[in-house]
Amino acid sequence: MNIIQALQGKENLLNGDGVEESVVAAAERELNLKFAADYREYLLRMTIAAYDGHELTGLSKAVRTNVVEVTKQKWLECSKISKSWYVIEETNIDQIVIWQSQDGKVYETIGGSEPVCVADSMIAFVMNMK
Repeated sequence: MNIIQALQGKENLLNGDGVEESVVAAAERELNLKFAADYREYLLRMTIAAYDGHELTGLSKAVRTNVVEVTKQKWLECSKISKSWYVIEETNIDQIVIWQSQDGKVYETIGGSEPVCVADSMIAFVMNMK
């Protein structure tokens, strides 16, 4: 299963149409990192997704869901996070933030807490989300 199939299996999915490779590359340059393969595929094919109370970051014009803008802000707020990680979901509940590392692992922080690995990939994270 790939990330698109995992997301398409979610009820009430709303998503975009994807973006060009050059847009993804520009976001990576701005953050000075490389997105994991599954997040990259998600951006290229959907660019933004929301379902069942979850709103994933992407390459939207809305600052609150734009991966570049949200990640830069959260880097300032959470000094324990590597600058090679980016935000895939800002839950806006109890300061919970979901991060992904370049190798694909997914982590959770609460406020400025130490990150805890919650999934080996974005695919696994999405599949396990309720």
